[in-house]
Amino acid sequence: MVKAVNRLFAPFAPLAALSIFMLFATIGIALAGTVPAQAATTPPKIVIGPLDQVMGKADAPVTVIEYASLTCPHCAHFEKETFPSIKTHWIDTGKVRWVYRDFPTPPVNLSVGASMIVHCAGKTDYFALLSLLFQTQDQWVLAADPLATIKHIVLQGGVSGKEVDACLDRQKLADAINARAQKAMREYGVDATPSFVIDGKVHAGAESYAMISKQLQAAYDQAMQGREN
Repeated sequence: MVKAVNRLFAPFAPLAALSIFMLFATIGIALAGTVPAQAATTPPKIVIGPLDQVMGKADAPVTVIEYASLTCPHCAHFEKETFPSIKTHWIDTGKVRWVYRDFPTPPVNLSVGASMIVHCAGKTDYFALLSLLFQTQDQWVLAADPLATIKHIVLQGGVSGKEVDACLDRQKLADAINARAQKAMREYGVDATPSFVIDGKVHAGAESYAMISKQLQAAYDQAMQGREN
């Protein structure tokens, strides 16, 4: 099975993602948010790590963690249809701090590789490039040569082909993405994408704006009540 994945996405073979693939293959991870995730009994304190990408004010009353995969179609749908409204009404208004974390799904080599390329763009351009790859997901995921297609796409964001190749040689980055995904499963029981941790509770699936806004409002009201007390 692993060899088949490596043949299909040969350009990403240098990632040495065998451990990542086996991780998800063994657990039987759900695809596209089809299985509800179970939150940990006692939600861990949110700690922003060096790999985390953050949007919004550091002192926002509510912190949301999004676990998503660049090869997940439901994640792409969320990015296109729902996230713009969340950004406008919740993040830009200072109510929510949004933390994005990669959670690779099959084809794992491709998912990890795409995530690595976005990280290599740096924190300043991270979210712009992430959005670009989500917006064009159907172009590169199904391409005969995904790497060549990705290189063409990210060139629009100022990332050269040489920079992409150099990025994909960063084994420590691939290992860090892998480790963080394992931690998400241990701490929050994340097993599907996209998944959102809101007020310590895990919500799996690309929910509508109306639904997630309701959850954000509840978390915001509780946070503001706590600040008043």
